[in-house]
Amino acid sequence: MSDSAALERLLSALERPAAPRAAFADALLDRLVVELDRPALRRRRGRRLVVAFAAVVAVVAIATTVAAALGHDVFGGLDSWLSGSPGRPAPHGQQAGFARRNTRSYAAFPAHTRLRLLQTASHKTRSFSLLGFRNGPAFCLRLVPTRAPASLGVNQCVALRELRSARAPALAASTAHFRSVDAIFGFADDSVRTLEVRHLRGDVQLVQVANNAFVELHGPSDAIVSVVAHIRDGRTVAVPFGPALGVQAPNGVPSYVAMRPVQLAGPAQAAPPSGPSPISWLTARVPRGVPYTVDARFVRHLGGSLVFARSIQPDPNDPYRLGIALIKVEGQLRLCLFELFPLRGRPLGGLCSPWSADGLPDAVSTRVMFRELFTRVSGLAADTVRTMKLILVDGRVVPVRLRDNVYTVEAPSDEFPAKLVAYDDARRPVAVHVVPTDRRPVVTPCPVPSNGHVTAPAPLYDRLNLATGRVGGHSVLGRPLAEIEAAFGRPSATSPSRVTPSMTSLAIEYGIGLTIGFHRTGRVFRAVSLDYRDPRLTVTGVGRALQLPPTELERRVASAVGGRYRLVTSYGSRPNRLGCRGVFQARTTRVSVIFGLDPATRRASLVILGIARPGPPVGTYLTKITAADLVRAGLPPEDAHWETLTLRADGTWRGVWFHPRAADQPPAEGRYVIEGERIRLLGTPDLVRWRYSHGALTFTVVHVPDRLARLVYTARAWTKIR
Repeated sequence: MSDSAALERLLSALERPAAPRAAFADALLDRLVVELDRPALRRRRGRRLVVAFAAVVAVVAIATTVAAALGHDVFGGLDSWLSGSPGRPAPHGQQAGFARRNTRSYAAFPAHTRLRLLQTASHKTRSFSLLGFRNGPAFCLRLVPTRAPASLGVNQCVALRELRSARAPALAASTAHFRSVDAIFGFADDSVRTLEVRHLRGDVQLVQVANNAFVELHGPSDAIVSVVAHIRDGRTVAVPFGPALGVQAPNGVPSYVAMRPVQLAGPAQAAPPSGPSPISWLTARVPRGVPYTVDARFVRHLGGSLVFARSIQPDPNDPYRLGIALIKVEGQLRLCLFELFPLRGRPLGGLCSPWSADGLPDAVSTRVMFRELFTRVSGLAADTVRTMKLILVDGRVVPVRLRDNVYTVEAPSDEFPAKLVAYDDARRPVAVHVVPTDRRPVVTPCPVPSNGHVTAPAPLYDRLNLATGRVGGHSVLGRPLAEIEAAFGRPSATSPSRVTPSMTSLAIEYGIGLTIGFHRTGRVFRAVSLDYRDPRLTVTGVGRALQLPPTELERRVASAVGGRYRLVTSYGSRPNRLGCRGVFQARTTRVSVIFGLDPATRRASLVILGIARPGPPVGTYLTKITAADLVRAGLPPEDAHWETLTLRADGTWRGVWFHPRAADQPPAEGRYVIEGERIRLLGTPDLVRWRYSHGALTFTVVHVPDRLARLVYTARAWTKIR
């Protein structure tokens, strides 16, 4: 299609009805972007290229005008990017550092990729560079420490369709977690002057937009509450930012994050299978894609021999690849998959499952790589699959790229859960997968407690004086187990029931609602926590604490012992971190009082944590999930893997599938919070209880919505490897 013809069609489109015009603009924009990415057109610079870029700008303007007429908030023009020259050419060191990393990656961007320096930003003494580049119809951002241009940094490409679908004139592309610095960066259209980023501790940063991009740096423990775009005409528009969900209670109403079922559009279930789900080229060893070299250490670890290996790039405009290998182990073929991400090295290991000529157990296998702002779904599809689509929670449909039986798609994380649907030639749905579950986090008001009204006298161990820290007149926190038993008698239960020399923690129970936790110091177990759930609990100056509404309990504790304790978190004010709880902190000692209720049971509780329990020792822990584990849990055996969890002293965690010593494994990262016997991995919805003993870390589930994640936590103890 000639450029003049394209412009004529654009002008004629203005006379068409609104809805067809919008569809036409979308389709033509896709066509023009494809035209711009053809090598022949890139070689023919000059007026033809300028006209083509003008056409793209015109299409974006039409799409924006049409959507506005239809009442939609949309992302508008990106003049600096569409003109091909946002910012200025990246310094030589930044370009060379990117090129070195890109060359070593199995999933590389085109060799001719040229970076543009969009902004530099600093936090305290550290400086960061925000770089940009085009990759087909996607706009890409790279945030990297200025003094480490060859480091991995944080990289995110955003498809043009996602910018067009954005619900605001700015889009947060990614978060970033560096040592001592966190960041958020993204795109803003031509109408945005500045962005206002509000933080939990009250800090408000006004971020300048330059070259249609923005970056904001902040301290690692100051969560973002909201992002607002300031428009040049004086208006303000809220910018969606999923990680802010539940950081603060809405309108001051005590709340928690509940997982609510959702109804997704699309087919409810797949059509009955008509036969096996083969991948013919793999069975016949046809060399599709490009060669892939499996790490020899991994093959040796399996005790097998490599038979065949290739890597497939399902989307020509996305460097992501899937490595596929057949490895013979003890006479049986195993299919092993290796996810290859841009700018990362080759992974050491992959996920393996039995393989036969019948192919996959289902028409589609699914892998999910969750990140805070964009989530990737990828995997294999049988020969019967012709097309695929991802139906998001709001009903939007995202096409899925499929090539040589490998597919991938990326979509905003806050639009999950989603439904992945695969169709055959007859348009029958041959696979329907809900990703990751059919539930979605919703900030929900805390329920009314249901401990009931009890008038029976409180036993000795249910009489608490917060001012002195005594229980029934006896000191408890920091005291040895033998002294506790001498004061209150033999406990009704001990967990675990048998104490061994290698144990580092245990708990004893009294009556219907007191659990005292102990941690080993040298050879002695000393009390570190009291967990009350007995409605008879009587607190000096407060009354029957667990029969009071939590907000009234908070007021009475502040009144009775405000000189010794300060309120650090109001009840229900941090839904995503503490849920329906609040926290008092002693002013002069390391003692915390956590009060509130469990929304599921509506039972109130009051927990006192003494000399800070250290939590699990920092270090790296390893678990191995076998195919047999998965089959017993009713999960696909191809999800068998090793996984490491690293807990750092600075309060951050890092999870890696397979061996932690392999460079550039695609990690999941975030911060973790220890709440007595509970650990919460921020960035995920997971809350688990932990216990550490003799180099082994074990978990029990409190709230983990994903079935595979529940298995990973609990299948076996995690071994401390360093």
